[in-house]
Amino acid sequence: MLISFVVAWWLMVLALIFICPFLPSEKDRTLFLGWIFRYISSYVIHLNPFWHLQMVGPRPSSPPTKTLVMCNHLSNADAFFLSSALLPWETKYIAKADLFQVPFGGWAMGLAGDLAIHFTRDHTGWGVKKGTVGKMMEQCKSYLSDSIPIAVFPEGGRTENGRLRPFKDGFFQLALDTNADILPCALSGTEQAWPIYESLMGPATVYVRIGSPIPSSSHTVQSLKAEVVRQMEKLQRDLPLPLTVPRIATVVAEEGGREGGREREIVPNGGGGGDGGRGRREELDRAQPSPQ
Repeated sequence: MLISFVVAWWLMVLALIFICPFLPSEKDRTLFLGWIFRYISSYVIHLNPFWHLQMVGPRPSSPPTKTLVMCNHLSNADAFFLSSALLPWETKYIAKADLFQVPFGGWAMGLAGDLAIHFTRDHTGWGVKKGTVGKMMEQCKSYLSDSIPIAVFPEGGRTENGRLRPFKDGFFQLALDTNADILPCALSGTEQAWPIYESLMGPATVYVRIGSPIPSSSHTVQSLKAEVVRQMEKLQRDLPLPLTVPRIATVVAEEGGREGGREREIVPNGGGGGDGGRGRREELDRAQPSPQ
């Protein structure tokens, strides 16, 4: 991972010096630097023999433009897998300000045009530094007006049990203010690729499903949020649920031999395979009622 960050940062610096001055607009420069970072970062997955990415179902026929991409949040690995699944689409990400201080990786995020949110210790860790949210939202509006999509995790933090946490209102209000669409996505398996509160990573097959754009027009913040929750829960139910690390190893052994472990599209089947997968799916359905 560190090697990919170092390579990405150096390539971005070289591009900033030798290529970006000849690009016609700031938008083109921002997109180009972002593409470099996402493509190089995707090799964190593709060169890792223990991580496998599978797309479930089709993706939208056209790339998102004036769009907020929203996804559930399970792990620190989520952004790696989501950005790889979205390639070749370039999307800007919202991340904790502390991450931008990480050598090479954080510096590359800054060059890519990702946006920082400055949390404080207030309100049990959910406070934000005064004056920073408005500035970030203005930059988000600028990106959306230039048809540059933004990816956010609307729960605000990682879930420990796989169920969606309550969504924050801010980005739904942003969607209404800019008349932007929302593209719901769902993933599973990243909680095994990089378990929450753990520094060590593990083997995993990660499944990603991309939904259909939801227009924000004619919605209120609460109705838009409820619709996104409903769509995201449906996407989650379409995903196979990894059960244990041994089961993932079995999947990799059975399927990797046929297709070399490459990213591949599979048909959603509503379960993780076998009776155990159905049991986990039924448990999730009972514990996660759809909003009224």
